[in-house]
Amino acid sequence: MAISLTRRELVKAGAAGAVVAVVPAARAPAHVPSRPVLTHGIQSGDVTADSAIVWARADRPSRIIVKLNHGGGRIEGPLLTPATDFTGKVPLTGLPAGEEISYRVFLEDAYGRGRRSEPLRGSFRTAPDEPEDVSFVWSADIAGQGWGINPDLGGYRIFAAMAALEPDFFLCSGDTIYADNPLVESVPLPGGRTWRNVVTEAKSKVAETLDDFRGQFAYNLLDENLRAFAARVPQINQWDDHESTTTGSPGRSSPTSATRSAGWTCSPPGRSRRSSSTCRSSRRWRTRRGASTGASRTGRCSTSSSSTCARSRTRTTRTSTPTPSADCSGRPSARG
Repeated sequence: MAISLTRRELVKAGAAGAVVAVVPAARAPAHVPSRPVLTHGIQSGDVTADSAIVWARADRPSRIIVKLNHGGGRIEGPLLTPATDFTGKVPLTGLPAGEEISYRVFLEDAYGRGRRSEPLRGSFRTAPDEPEDVSFVWSADIAGQGWGINPDLGGYRIFAAMAALEPDFFLCSGDTIYADNPLVESVPLPGGRTWRNVVTEAKSKVAETLDDFRGQFAYNLLDENLRAFAARVPQINQWDDHESTTTGSPGRSSPTSATRSAGWTCSPPGRSRRSSSTCRSSRRWRTRRGASTGASRTGRCSTSSSSTCARSRTRTTRTSTPTPSADCSGRPSARG
């Protein structure tokens, strides 16, 4: 039925709040499909003199694409699906030694339609093929012992400090997650102060399932300092106990036997066999190569509770003045 109003009637109705806009269905705006999104930044790792690995995660089934700015063209990566938690890695080969490599990562919707994500930009430096100085930062431990991302203090500020040093790579020496240490929203501090944590469902309890372990890695990448650092600095990672087991302290629980029931396991050199959930989640959420390649196990590390910058020569190493041994907010660190 047609609606007929004079201008005066329309003004009166509007003043009384009685106007309802009637838009014929045929004229309603067409739905604009959303574009894929890179949900947790980008990372590089396993860098050699001529190769590297780039990592990303999508919000839906998508294909990961990497474009090198030095003329390397377009490199298509795998299709990211729920089977891998929408994560994927792209191997880069044939790179020039000892050079800064800039790259862009974007996603293409798996169902076509021309939908493409906004690109994210990253960089890394390939290893030199001749002896020369190499600078690196090293650290360990993230979101353990109750200290997580504190928004009041700017999150993991240590990563911004390390990025400012422009290192060639980052060595994370274990405890890249604390699977056995849940977080709570607030922790009382001396003097009436309060430490506030960002808390997710996965970080609110001890990790037991594959999704729990994935959530541990995802939590770390909520921090924008870490995401910016990971886009600029390639990483080498070690495992320690908190990735999958406890240190035996009272009140801590180990992952259940259900987390060890997958059909394959993986172990970093010199470590005991890990829970299969940890293996599967770290393989998906880090930039290291697969164990079957025989390559070194390198990839993403998620934090720092202490940081040291070092300059390394072929046979000698000299260490500069380290930053204070503290967690990412300046609170003294107790490794464990």
